[in-house]
Amino acid sequence: MTRDENDKGIPIQTSGGIRYVNKNDIIRFPEGLLGFRDAKEYAFFDINDCEPFKSMLSVKENGPDFVVVETRTIIGDYSPLDSLSSFEQVDLGSPMELVVLSIVTLSEKPEDITINLRAPLLVNLATSQGKQVILDDERYQTRHNIYATV
Repeated sequence: MTRDENDKGIPIQTSGGIRYVNKNDIIRFPEGLLGFRDAKEYAFFDINDCEPFKSMLSVKENGPDFVVVETRTIIGDYSPLDSLSSFEQVDLGSPMELVVLSIVTLSEKPEDITINLRAPLLVNLATSQGKQVILDDERYQTRHNIYATV
């Protein structure tokens, strides 16, 4: 790799071509995500004309690609930390430092788009660490319809 290529950052192959990400912008999930334990490093990109949604791409070649949303932009009173079991260890820093994301399930019909409230992603941007947690709280479903809350 030439110095110019190295200056661009780490290349990530996407369906739209290669995207580059700075090593410092990668979020590490040491335990991986449900169903994707081997993919531990992710980069986040804006999706053109799709605010507030973001693309969460695995740095691993042929790794998963998710659409995520900061959950509180959709559900203002979403409080997953209140629902964590006492045995659940988060160890990501202060709750005030955490960004809470939900994985989005897309559909051809916008009214069928859902987010997973039961298994949020907790991310500390200051430490570049994240963790997916499973909530034992019946208020939060794995397929919560976005339009049911708007």
